[in-house]
Formats: sequence, C-alpha cells, structure tokens
Amino acid sequence: MMRASVIVAACVAFLAAASSVENDTSDHCASIRGCTRVYMPVCGSDGVTYGNDCLLKLAQCSETTLELVSEGECSEKRELSEACPNTCIEIYQPVCGTDGNTYDNECVLRQETCRTHTVVGIAFEGECSEKRELTEACPDACIEIYQPVCGTDGNTYSNECVLRQETCRAHTVVGIAFEGECDVRANVHVRQADPECPQACLEIFQPVCGSDGVTYENECSMKRDACAKHIKLTVVRQGDCDGKWPLGL
Repeated sequence: MMRASVIVAACVAFLAAASSVENDTSDHCASIRGCTRVYMPVCGSDGVTYGNDCLLKLAQCSETTLELVSEGECSEKRELSEACPNTCIEIYQPVCGTDGNTYDNECVLRQETCRTHTVVGIAFEGECSEKRELTEACPDACIEIYQPVCGTDGNTYSNECVLRQETCRAHTVVGIAFEGECDVRANVHVRQADPECPQACLEIFQPVCGSDGVTYENECSMKRDACAKHIKLTVVRQGDCDGKWPLGL
C-alpha cells in the first residue's frame, strides 16, 4: 500500500513540475515584446542564423524543440550531432521516413538521421509499407507559382505540389527538408527552368519579424528578399521586431 502511495505521489509531483515549466515558458514568451536590432548572431538547431539570442528565444515560443547550437552564424562545417537528441521516450508511434525506413517515433528518426548526418523527413505517420501505392495521390497539375522548397533528395522544387507530383510519379519518397531553395553551394539541381524570386508582393501591411532581426512589410516581402540574397529566413513573430505592433496583427 505504501509503495502505491509513493508512486502516486511521484506522478503528482512530476505533473506539477511539468505544468510549472509550461507556465514559466508561457510567461516568458508573453514578456517578450521586442528585440534589439544589435547583430550578435547565434545558430539555432534548425540551421537558421538568428540576429541575436533574443530573436532565437522568440522563435522558441512557437518551435519548442528549437535549441541554441552555438554563438555566431551557422556554418556548413558545423557538426550536426551537436544538436542531436540525446534520448527519446520509449513509445511506439511509428513514422515512415523519406528514406523508406520505419522509425519508432519522430524523435528516434531525428536522433538516428542527425547522428548519421543525413536529411530525412517524415513521409507519413505509421509504418512504411511496400504495398503503399505512391501513385494514388499523385497531383495531376500544379499551379505555376514559385514558392521553392528543398527536397530531402537535395533538389529544389518550384513549390510543394511539384515536389509531390514529380516524386510520386517516379515512385520515390521525398520529403521537404525546408522551405526555400537548397543551398546553392551544395551543387544541387533546381527542378524548374530559370527560377526567379517573387518580383512583387501585395501592398498589405501585415508586419513580420524575420530571424535576421529585420521587420518586413509582410511575409511575402521577407521571402522575396531572402530569395534574392540566397539566405534562409524564418518568421520569429507576427508584428514589428521592436514590439510596436501587437502579436495578433
């Protein structure tokens, strides 16, 4: 009886601690109204260079798995294993990787592929199956709009639909490594003839704060500038970087 009481008490303590951490995180995020424009770059575990530590912490509010890898800009030579998960919960929630292998859960996929320095995305939840017909959901046509994505095969596709269409018809499983073009320095192939960055965006004021610490008029403007400069940018918050505009804008 005493043993059962100890176990119950331990569970209650664990849940209380977890709740406390969650509340602390929420309070911390709510307290961030803006970040300085001082450029003191840090590298996040998502491979993005953030203008300073404050911008990374702001991004962590929406991406809880994001971690600080090191101070300074991200580098191609950086060891990927630095940000690899050390342990994963032993729970079976299988996911099928874009390499055709079944992993016990998403964390295990990230851990194993990170340690082997390979880029593998999640094709779908559940176990991989040789009987799965890849052609069942092949798109017949895609809108001709340039919103590039980098596939886990190292190829840049003009948009997500084109990626699904071409890889589906070829009976290959390719996920999205990240939004935007693959690194031009990696000698990858762009799956579109003479791709161009968006030349125009709607003149609508919906400010976003980029991971470089710059406030853009809207997300399209940010993507246009990032594409033109061949850099990867993400939105760390909706609104002005200085906190002059509400997060809800």
